[in-house]
Amino acid sequence: MRILHILSQKELTGAEVYALQLGEWCVREGHEVYVVSDELHRKTKIPFFPRPVHDPSIIEKFQNFFWLRRFLIGREIQVIHCHSRAGLRMAHWARRGLPVALVSTVHGVQHFSLSKRLFDLYGEKVLAVCENLKKHLVRDFRMKASKIRVVRNPITVGSNFMPTGDRPYSSINFALGGETKELKILVVGRTSGPKGQRASQLLRQVVPHTLKKYPQLRWDFVGGPLSNLDVGTQGFLRYLQQLYRDRVRFHDKVENLPEFYAQADLVVGAGRVALEAALFGRTVLCLGEAGSHGLLTDENLSTALESNFGDIGDVPMDTEEIVLEIESFFQNRSFYEQKNDALRGSLLHETDPGIIGVQVVEEYKSAIFKRLSPRWIPILMYHKILPEEVDTPHRTFVTTPKFDLQMRTLKRLGFSTLTFKDLFDFREGKRNWRDFPAKPVILTFDDGYKNNLEEALPVLKKQNFKGTFFLLSDATVSANVWDEKVEKELLPLMGPPERKLLADSGMEIGSHGLRHEKVISKNDPDVYQEWSESKEKLEAEFGKDVVVLAYPFGDSDSRLAKLAQLSNYAYAVNTDQGAMHIEDDRFQIFRVSVFPEDGPLQIWKKTSPWYRSYYFRKRGR
Repeated sequence: MRILHILSQKELTGAEVYALQLGEWCVREGHEVYVVSDELHRKTKIPFFPRPVHDPSIIEKFQNFFWLRRFLIGREIQVIHCHSRAGLRMAHWARRGLPVALVSTVHGVQHFSLSKRLFDLYGEKVLAVCENLKKHLVRDFRMKASKIRVVRNPITVGSNFMPTGDRPYSSINFALGGETKELKILVVGRTSGPKGQRASQLLRQVVPHTLKKYPQLRWDFVGGPLSNLDVGTQGFLRYLQQLYRDRVRFHDKVENLPEFYAQADLVVGAGRVALEAALFGRTVLCLGEAGSHGLLTDENLSTALESNFGDIGDVPMDTEEIVLEIESFFQNRSFYEQKNDALRGSLLHETDPGIIGVQVVEEYKSAIFKRLSPRWIPILMYHKILPEEVDTPHRTFVTTPKFDLQMRTLKRLGFSTLTFKDLFDFREGKRNWRDFPAKPVILTFDDGYKNNLEEALPVLKKQNFKGTFFLLSDATVSANVWDEKVEKELLPLMGPPERKLLADSGMEIGSHGLRHEKVISKNDPDVYQEWSESKEKLEAEFGKDVVVLAYPFGDSDSRLAKLAQLSNYAYAVNTDQGAMHIEDDRFQIFRVSVFPEDGPLQIWKKTSPWYRSYYFRKRGR
């Protein structure tokens, strides 16, 4: 995959570290990666192309447009990954008419602009670094929740990112009045914008109290020049430095932030800083643009993650409470240091670059699919195909003559059939997108009735159509016994010989579970075991990959969708619920029910691009 990251960087931010760590992971996985930005402040082997992305002039905007368009075409870029509003505007116009997907990572609160309302600048997929950002985008920008995924900051933890120096983790047992070693509080964050305002609040309302109470204490501020702060704060800082000499220090740029973590007793920050410091084994006081969560522990970790440790959302801010939190830390130091071990274990999983890299690459694939196939793909759901009508309260059948008419209608409308394996191969780049049909449709058949082989298969082959047949992996289930209370006649299911004939005819086989049992009330291990076993049995029986699951009885929710994914399926289909596009949620896919009375007009309607949204509006969803 060929990926271009676009940033607008005049100073080091978490967005730059995020992009470069993610890009370097992708390079190790065999992808081609490039970076465009004003400047880079961190060393990288990724090819870097400097451009005036941040606040360009009118002339520079036009130059950027033509340069980027040539770059996209010349390098055959498949995905642009943007990390700033300026980068989004640049990418949005340059990729117009090109088969290039756009993914954006939103690192902070987005400000309203007319262009964002008029145009979908954010691309096919949006990655938010915390839950509150996702809520913000849905609430304030009316963005569809289905296109947003929460993906944390990736952080590489290695031998060079472990506590070192003269202040190793848990080495100081400080007692008020009994310890004379210097104590250090490290504040990390930009001195510009909202974070600069928080630094000013700390200097004016917190630092004086703590310096007076703890004579051994020193404050270090890292992240930007002092000149970014307002004149009043700069004057107040000079007063503090005269009063307390060098116990308050500002560092514009640092070469190795982990060295500062190693020397700190307490780290104050939000976002990536809070994550890094906690992974380093330091106690963290969460303070971001929105407010403060206080000292980070396993009890408030989930809440802190939701706001990116105080950067996003409705977070309380009380400087008097911050003073009390600092005092609590020094008075109960061993308690918080013990908490750090549990925190570190939780955060290692949340920030693992390998896990996050896999998640992001999956979003890249989804974005490419949506860019190249943006319309809803109709998936028709059949059960029984019968020679003639039957008297049953379940209208889950179509007569053979009517089925033949429906297939001829699809052919006249210009549809070509796909299987889920076809979708997966296009998604994974195993098939050329030039071969993707202009009007795709997927035909699905649930339960594995013998009449599917006898009645449906000849009609499909006559039109050169393919279908996906969802079979039970327990071939000893010989009839529909799950509907026996309402079915007057138990219709037989295909046995092993018929199942083999079906698979050998070129039809796709999907899983419908082991025995068509309700799973909604089963616990996670049992569901996982059943679906994994069903997949393995079907693959062993037919010697081909089984990539799709159909939920028995149509029972599904977010829990079962996650279990379907963990069971190694690529897709899972629902009945009448699911996202607007397959790539919005591959494990809750909407299907259109076909009824005995459906003629050509109904088939045209149910396969039209507008039907999916019409169906949900009609039902008030």
